[in-house]
Amino acid sequence: MNLASWTILIAAESLTFTARISNWLREIYAGNYFRVIYLVLAVLIVTLIVRILFRKKTKASVDGIASSLETTSTETTAKEYDIRPIPSIVSKNVENVSWKDRELFGKTRQRLIDQENPVPELLAEDSPVLNNDDLTFGTATPTLAAMLPQSEESRDVHKRELQKAGYYKPRAWQNLAAVRYLGIIVPLFFFGILFLFLPVRYEWIAAVLVVVIPIAGWALPSLFIKGKATDRLSEIETGMPDMLDMMNMCIGQGLTVKESLYRVSKDLKPVYPALAQELSIVHEQAEVGTMRHALENFADRIDTPPVKSFTSLLIQTDEMGTSVSDALEDHSDSMRETLRQRADEKANSSAFKLLFPTVLCLMPAVFIILLGPAIISLSDFYTEGGFDSINSGRNAIRQIETLR
Repeated sequence: MNLASWTILIAAESLTFTARISNWLREIYAGNYFRVIYLVLAVLIVTLIVRILFRKKTKASVDGIASSLETTSTETTAKEYDIRPIPSIVSKNVENVSWKDRELFGKTRQRLIDQENPVPELLAEDSPVLNNDDLTFGTATPTLAAMLPQSEESRDVHKRELQKAGYYKPRAWQNLAAVRYLGIIVPLFFFGILFLFLPVRYEWIAAVLVVVIPIAGWALPSLFIKGKATDRLSEIETGMPDMLDMMNMCIGQGLTVKESLYRVSKDLKPVYPALAQELSIVHEQAEVGTMRHALENFADRIDTPPVKSFTSLLIQTDEMGTSVSDALEDHSDSMRETLRQRADEKANSSAFKLLFPTVLCLMPAVFIILLGPAIISLSDFYTEGGFDSINSGRNAIRQIETLR
């Protein structure tokens, strides 16, 4: 076969393939509109995955270029300022130490170098010692989380909600985003396959479910986290007065605030595990840094009035030098009074909240019990010729009136 024959054969095969594809699409469009919709969704999902992968490759290349530029700038700065290592104070060869090795403005020079080559802040999720044990779906979790579009503000809100709910793992927000993304994609794929085998008369049910279930899969994880955060904050507020009394006893026996927090966190763990966890975090942060910083972090994590008042009390007593024991006792009494007033308020509002369930649920049952026998008697009366007897009686009365 020559070149012209091959060209004609390839053109014929391509036209045949194009005709088959067009016929297939025409059959799909004529038979089921939802298949076309799922075909478009599949193309969009594949495009989104390709864009994310391309973005990751671009980011990796940009990071490589930035690291090479940082290395070059560091070497240039070292040559420009003639930075030399500072000799050790304890040195056996003291005669070799000269005035050239001494730096009068060493801290200022180092600060200038740090300003020209700032070290980026290391986040918890960027730590190289982390493994994939805290990821729900393993190494696929970051990729799935990146596929869910969300702004920085919403991501920060989810991180705070996760902290309030007790999820302090560095990559907990990625687990939440991955679960929400799968809650959208998995139902779409499932119903896409189901539409291929579903009878036409049931397609409207599947069409409703294909809208409702992905929305529920996207919203339910966040609602679960918010509900758990609310329950956890309520548990912490309930346990605060008991915690203050126990701290008061510990401080009265000679323990410091830091030691009393550690002891109280151990004793409260069986009863109030959420409060015990927060107190242990405060103790660990106080061991590493300062007590003021640990208490401020506690108030920032648990954004409730009782916790804020407790942390402000400890910070003020530490600054003013007043008695911690007396302050804790007074604050415990006021917090119990606040909880009692809140309970009374809920009890007073419960009567109004029970009004609608009573009217909508109990009253129909009462009406059925009271009016049921009368309704049954009336139905029997009408079915057994009640209308005929009424009509005959009416006619008899009319005849009597005419005779008069």
